Amino acid sequence: MPVQNEIDAGPSPGPVSNKINVIRTCLSERQAECQSALSEAKSSYTDRPMSEQQPDKITVQATFEEELAADRAVIDFQIAGESFWSGDEALARAREVREVVDALKQTGIAEADITLRDVVAETQKGVFTDSSSARYTLRAVCRDLNRVADVLVQATRPKHTTLSSVDWRFPDDPAFDDERVAKALVRANRRAAVMAEALGVAIRGVISAQAHPSHGGPAARPLASGANVRQVAMSTSDTLDMGVVRTTKVGAQARVEYRIGPKDA
Repeated sequence: MPVQNEIDAGPSPGPVSNKINVIRTCLSERQAECQSALSEAKSSYTDRPMSEQQPDKITVQATFEEELAADRAVIDFQIAGESFWSGDEALARAREVREVVDALKQTGIAEADITLRDVVAETQKGVFTDSSSARYTLRAVCRDLNRVADVLVQATRPKHTTLSSVDWRFPDDPAFDDERVAKALVRANRRAAVMAEALGVAIRGVISAQAHPSHGGPAARPLASGANVRQVAMSTSDTLDMGVVRTTKVGAQARVEYRIGPKDA
């Protein structure tokens, strides 16, 4: 009889069986925890206001572009001088430089717009003396573009003066960039309205907006330097305009995300 009782009771749980039971318990508890966390996450997202949930939206990109005309010309001249002077003294005491400065002023260029950009002394055998010659780079800013040809003619009349370059410059007031950004955003609004009407929805607000000015090409290219430019300058102002780009493309780009919804909402 004792043997029969032992058989009915079955084998007593061993170490392996205990470990299995512990693992099952842990897995069951972990599953319950994961299910609870998932339920909380769903509930939290559902309870959020509509503005914090992923909305229905349309994204619009718009560009505004226009041509900007140059408002001044920066002209560099190379002058061969028989004596060496530096700084402001060169403008007053170097005869060749003074001659060009006077010619520029006669064309209407203000003295404040005439500057000495560089001086290179020319020495013999590395010895610098008071009689050393020099090469001067003189810059003039012409703010009346209709007089550029006259400026080139008058300044390069002396044999010791040659034209180095003419570079067109453009207005750089930040307020102009702000105006172009505003125009790009206006275009984005118009395009969004057209898209919403075609889709049969209504614009409910702006989710995000980005806009920045842009400066594209073709950029103004300087006149080539050398005898050819001088020959053009000796011609008429109409001839000077041939092959010269005096405008550049500028604009702004905008990217706006709009929230949309039913029209009857």
